[in-house]
Amino acid sequence: MNFKRLAALAAAGILAVSFTACSKEGNAASSVSSSSSSSSAQGTSEATELLDKAKKANEALENYEGSVDLQFAFKNDSGESTADVQTAITDFQSSPITKKIEITSQGNGQDLGTSQFYLKEEDGQKILFLNYEADWYKTKIDDEMLFYTLGQYDLKSITKIFLDAVSDVKTEGEEDVDGKKTVKLTGTIGEDKIKSTLIDTGVFVVSGMSSLTEEQMDGTPAMPITFYVDSETGDVLKIEFDASPAYQIISDNVYKLVKDDEQYKDMQQLMINKYAFVYQLKNCNNAAQIEFPSELDNAIDMEEMAAEQTTKQQEGAAANAAQSSADSSKSN
Repeated sequence: MNFKRLAALAAAGILAVSFTACSKEGNAASSVSSSSSSSSAQGTSEATELLDKAKKANEALENYEGSVDLQFAFKNDSGESTADVQTAITDFQSSPITKKIEITSQGNGQDLGTSQFYLKEEDGQKILFLNYEADWYKTKIDDEMLFYTLGQYDLKSITKIFLDAVSDVKTEGEEDVDGKKTVKLTGTIGEDKIKSTLIDTGVFVVSGMSSLTEEQMDGTPAMPITFYVDSETGDVLKIEFDASPAYQIISDNVYKLVKDDEQYKDMQQLMINKYAFVYQLKNCNNAAQIEFPSELDNAIDMEEMAAEQTTKQQEGAAANAAQSSADSSKSN
C-alpha cells in the first residue's frame, strides 16, 4: 500500500470506506429600527472593519490549538446513518514547522477508530508520521503532498479561504467562546465562489470525496457562514456552517451521472439530513509545544519499505524468468 493511499484512509478516520459502502440552516431575521438606513450603514461598516481585522490577525497567526467537529447524517434505502468526526489539532507554522493531528470517528454511535499524525521539520525537510492500525509509519513529504494529506486540517489556511470568500457580512451581537468575548459575524459564500471554496477547504474530503468536477458540483447553492471574532485581537475563534444543501446537490449530480452505469448498479441515492462543521481555535500564538511520542523513533520508513517491495518484485520476476528458461531448455 503506497503512502498516499495509507494517509488518505487514516485522514478520513476510515469514514470514507464506511460511507462508500453505504453509498439549522438558520435564517434569522434581523430587527430593523425606524432609522434603518443609518443603522444598516453603521452595521455594515462595523462588520467590514471587523472582517479586515480578522484577516490581519489570521495573517499574523503562527501557532494555535484547534478542533474540527463534523456532524453527518444521511438516509438511503438501507435506513438512516450518522457519523461524528472530531479532530484535535496543534499547529506551529513558523520554522521549524510542527503539527499534531488526532482524528476520532464514530459511525451510528459506534467507534470507528482514531488516527494520529505528527509532522516534524528537520534541516528544512518535513517528515510526516502516521499511526495506522498498530504501527507508526514515516515519510519525507513536500508541501503539495502535505496539503493533499492534511490540508483540510490547516485551520489558518482554511480560515483565510473562508474570510476571503465571504460577502454580505453583518455583526449580530456578542458571544463567549472559551471564556473570550467574541463578535458574531455572519455572511454568505456566494454562488460565484462556493465551488472553489468547498474544494480548497477540503470540506468533503472526510466523507470520501477527495476530487470533485465542475459537472458534479453544478448548481451548488450559496452557503451561510458564521465567524466568532475576538473583539480585542481580531482572532477568529470559531467558524460554523452547514454544507448539507451543497452535499445534497453534489450527491444528486453524482447519482444521475452514474446510475445507468453497470459498474455502479448497487449505488443508492442519498438524502442528506446534516453535514455541519464547527471549527474552533484557541491559544492563538500561544499554543503549548508539541511533545512527540518515543514510538516515532521506531516508525517504519515508507521509502525503505517501498524499495524492499520493489526489490522483492524484481527478484521474483527474475526467478520466474530463470525458471521459464530452464523449463524451455528441458522441453527442447
